Amino acid sequence: MNKVLVELYCAATIKKYDMWFPKSMKIREVINQLIEQIEDFENNNELFQNTDNIMLYLYERQDVLNRDYTVEQCGIVSGQRIMMV
Repeated sequence: MNKVLVELYCAATIKKYDMWFPKSMKIREVINQLIEQIEDFENNNELFQNTDNIMLYLYERQDVLNRDYTVEQCGIVSGQRIMMV
């Protein structure tokens, strides 16, 4: 399969979401997609003000994900937990 399913914790909403990401998508694109999807889901376009400072943190490795790497290059696999801060 060319996608991974992760559990995303979003600090801005204090909620968890199950999200699918294509393995070939860069982390910067993942962040932009997440922002759009969460703002749509929560019906609130003011959740994320300065999107350049938003990072994804992988719980299992206790590591901030590099924006220039793809999901696959970061070693993300289905079932992992990611925090968006």
